[in-house]
Amino acid sequence: MSAKRTLRSGTVRDSPPPPPKRQAVQRANVTTNQEYKYDGVPISLKSKKINSCFIDFLDVGLGVDMPNHTILRILFEHLQQQNSPYAPAGTRGLLFDIQPVGNVDDNLIDAELRINTITYQGPHIRALHTLQLPVRGNKTARDFFRVIDDTNLLPVGYTSTSEDLLGCRDFISQLVYRLDEAGAIRLPANTIVSVWNSFNQRYYGDGTSRIDAVGKIAFNDDYVHISIPGIDYA
Repeated sequence: MSAKRTLRSGTVRDSPPPPPKRQAVQRANVTTNQEYKYDGVPISLKSKKINSCFIDFLDVGLGVDMPNHTILRILFEHLQQQNSPYAPAGTRGLLFDIQPVGNVDDNLIDAELRINTITYQGPHIRALHTLQLPVRGNKTARDFFRVIDDTNLLPVGYTSTSEDLLGCRDFISQLVYRLDEAGAIRLPANTIVSVWNSFNQRYYGDGTSRIDAVGKIAFNDDYVHISIPGIDYA
């Protein structure tokens, strides 16, 4: 029986039928690593517990004397067992990768922080040098995102020279500093000097390195840049 409603005139009419229920759109499961913009990372990935964190200095594969590219890598406490709409089976963590976007304008180019899921495969396998950073207990990926939000690390832009885009080492070192400051990771006092000094190097595939001062990224006006003791800035 349809519901009735009484108009102000006293006329009784059948109420209109309710609108049809909207069907939830089911995303298909994915089978390959996924890349997300920083503000588009699914909650299911942010809620993962983290047991380790790494800085990776990557071979960009563009020539012997090209600069490294620096990323932050966090690993989940538990491997993802099945394919989901947001990450494939075998996903073991996330990469924080600052990438240039757009065109160079007045020696600046916009940059976006991209978040990539990783299995045992991923850009980190091209690392020429890797540092492991201890993670404090009961931390989730959300704690790492919260530090970025609370300290206004974004937005940023790369500074450009005739040869290189400068700034990934500056961005990642600032992120590491803020993560330690917020208690997401713990930089042991006996290794902190070597951690910061690692940013002053350009690494090569033969295991050697040379001094290479850190070029600054263009942070927004709301971010307070820390001149980290031990890092040599260009």
